[in-house]
Amino acid sequence: MFLILPKEDFNAQALRTLTRELIVNVVLKPVLDLVSDPDFLNQNLVWLYKDTPIKPELLALTVRYSECMEELEATRESVSKEISILRSNDSKGNKLMLILLYELCRNYLILQESSIPP
Repeated sequence: MFLILPKEDFNAQALRTLTRELIVNVVLKPVLDLVSDPDFLNQNLVWLYKDTPIKPELLALTVRYSECMEELEATRESVSKEISILRSNDSKGNKLMLILLYELCRNYLILQESSIPP
């Protein structure tokens, strides 16, 4: 604030306090709230990596080591939708890889369900 305010204004304690509070509450706090919001971070990560292809091996490893049944179920549903889209377009694409990934998810879901004690 010393660099921004004229010397006579900087010497006024009330003006310094008011300016400081305005800067903190109007600028810094909203910016920090935005940057620390998980949705904001996730959306920016998706935007940054949207053109980066995912290696099938990496995706298979992620599924293999996932312990969350909800994640596996969501992945399986998402892969199932993608397979349906490819079939409807009669596209060869990565259909085989998607089918393998779907089966991998299904098998790990069955495995995790069977390992949960009743």
